[in-house]
Amino acid sequence: MSYSYFLPRYASDMIKEQQQYKHLGLLLDKYIPKEAIEGEDKSRKGNWLREIATSYQPDTELIKASLARWQSYVNALHGQACHAKTDWRLIVGLGSNTALETGLTLHSLYGLPFIPGSALKGLTRAYAATEDTNMYLPNGKPSLKIETDPEDIQRIFGGEINKKEHAGSVIFFDAIVMGNFSLT
Repeated sequence: MSYSYFLPRYASDMIKEQQQYKHLGLLLDKYIPKEAIEGEDKSRKGNWLREIATSYQPDTELIKASLARWQSYVNALHGQACHAKTDWRLIVGLGSNTALETGLTLHSLYGLPFIPGSALKGLTRAYAATEDTNMYLPNGKPSLKIETDPEDIQRIFGGEINKKEHAGSVIFFDAIVMGNFSLT
């Protein structure tokens, strides 16, 4: 289907000539066709999104290169990478504001889905504070607020120790896609 865009003609013509988009972030954030955001017929937006979901193919060479770059950062810092696999579908960033009314966290340079390091840090801190009984407060309950975290958790994740702000001792990088992913 041919779409029209809120862009200068030369840019719109370039988008129409592309057979396949490699940068999903640009496609979902900058190259949204008029038909997907105008009018009362919500099925047009859904049809456009379904078209993207069925036809989008990520740039595998870009994924491999970004993974190699990420691994070199970890190695340079003498860090430890951990690999994980989701049990089911995962999406991050649904609450962000976009013209499509539903967001998706995509890397600004690569246009690939990722999990921000800050989200991983928050998840890990919450797990350590609520699941590890060795980290419970003196009253035998888990810390539900960062301000009440035990000193060990604050040392790892950052916080206020002895009335001084303390940066965390662990660096959390973004989680990147390491294989095939699907938009459906």
